[in-house]
Amino acid sequence: MKQLIEMNKIDIAKGDIGFNFTDNNVIKKLVVDKLTQTQLINGRLAIARLVIDNKGESQYAIIPASVAEKIAQRDASSIVLHSALSQEAQDEEDPYANFKVPDDLMW
Repeated sequence: MKQLIEMNKIDIAKGDIGFNFTDNNVIKKLVVDKLTQTQLINGRLAIARLVIDNKGESQYAIIPASVAEKIAQRDASSIVLHSALSQEAQDEEDPYANFKVPDDLMW
């Protein structure tokens, strides 16, 4: 897990927006930029807990959602925040998003 998180963590530019999340019922805060905040909310990025020593000390890493899904399959407790991909974000990737199906379509 540790190697997967370290290899895929995203180094973000220092922003001025505090992004709050919870980890074991404790509110934590990361300082991010606007783009990273939007991607965390939309589900394109996730936050993972990275244990750095045997005493239980940990830090947080921002990783892509695809990596977070792989980590969650192995150890779900390592993923602290992973929002479901919003409908708007899904629509951006859909090549047929501009072609709406009419409500009165008869087969």
